[in-house]
Amino acid sequence: MNSAKIIPIRVGQTPARLDPQQRDLFADPGKFSGHIIFVDISTLWQEKLLRILNKNAVQALVDIRKIPVFRKPKFNHKRLMDYITSRNISYFDFTSQKSRLEIGEAIVALLASQPHPLFGPLSKALDSGLTVILYDSNEDAQTSISDIRNLLKYHSSFRAELHPNALTW
Repeated sequence: MNSAKIIPIRVGQTPARLDPQQRDLFADPGKFSGHIIFVDISTLWQEKLLRILNKNAVQALVDIRKIPVFRKPKFNHKRLMDYITSRNISYFDFTSQKSRLEIGEAIVALLASQPHPLFGPLSKALDSGLTVILYDSNEDAQTSISDIRNLLKYHSSFRAELHPNALTW
């Protein structure tokens, strides 16, 4: 018999009680609304990113990189965007200089309890379920990360920032 097919059973354990499948931490998308995870895109390749999106029931991607393109050779932009669209994952492009300025304006507006147009997309992302924020550490991203983190932590839909190790890879 092939040893790869043998499942060891401890004394008192029956095969019916074995559960070789890993449970998904984020199986219920609604349970994780308001939860965010920052992911450095430079550490990923396409298949790994697709596994993250699939296994963790990611509902929204917020892109804060300088350029919103998934570059070759690690990514096939068209295939990845088709996957995101087909899975109904919301994609929010905050990569432009205008978006970066709006994030700063939105922080001021939020602290002053005033409305800002950026709150609509952020609320949609946070309310839908687990939100992954993509950044690229190869670029000068620390300011963008700090700004979006400050904006989100004061947003009414924000619940928690999780460590990337919480993701099922």
